[in-house]
Amino acid sequence: MNFTTNSGRSMTFDHEKWVISESRFCNVIGEEDAHYLLENKYKQVVKILVSIIHDNNLKIIDSQIELSESLYKIYFLDQIRNDANKRMNDLFNENKDLIFSNRQLVLSKAEYYLLRPSLLTSGGAHIGGSIYTLGALFEAIENGTHIYFEKLEGFKKLNLISITGSPLSGSISAIFWSDETHKFVHSREINDNPAVNFSLLSEFRKLQNIPYNIDFADIAMEQLLNEINGIS
Repeated sequence: MNFTTNSGRSMTFDHEKWVISESRFCNVIGEEDAHYLLENKYKQVVKILVSIIHDNNLKIIDSQIELSESLYKIYFLDQIRNDANKRMNDLFNENKDLIFSNRQLVLSKAEYYLLRPSLLTSGGAHIGGSIYTLGALFEAIENGTHIYFEKLEGFKKLNLISITGSPLSGSISAIFWSDETHKFVHSREINDNPAVNFSLLSEFRKLQNIPYNIDFADIAMEQLLNEINGIS
């Protein structure tokens, strides 16, 4: 599956590898305390009340059952995605300086390009918000089309990474990446300079969001970090 980025870069996304299968077939591997133990293709095991299975008129044939779309989402999909996203964010937060220092590697593969760490959330109360991909942000930075300050309150070569707050209260919080120090800078460190304001949000809205999500984001993040560190 191919997609084209904002700058015209063509990328190939392995949908089958990185997106959860739509198959809802599970193995019934046991019964415990009025619950069935069900295992999906990813070897995840959950407990579902026997009464829920019966109430939904689901049949067990040769120790297999096909869950309804809603039940599979509740018991499997949501948990897979939540666990993967949490671990991905934990890995990112522990290594974000390293990742931002290796932007070209993130732009080399679709599964890295599509990662959406929570740090990249911008917006605020009453104005909404969005979360962008690492690739879209890094591409804009590399192309010189993103928000950049050559110098601001003693800090140099600052790329704006996120901006949040409330226009009504006037509170604002922004995070920058310095290409000089290879460190993150918070808006409080630049004395809340008036150059940092909510009008900058319009620039974030120019970042094209690719209409694909990666479900196994933690595995992609781990693979990215291994590649950065030269681990095959």
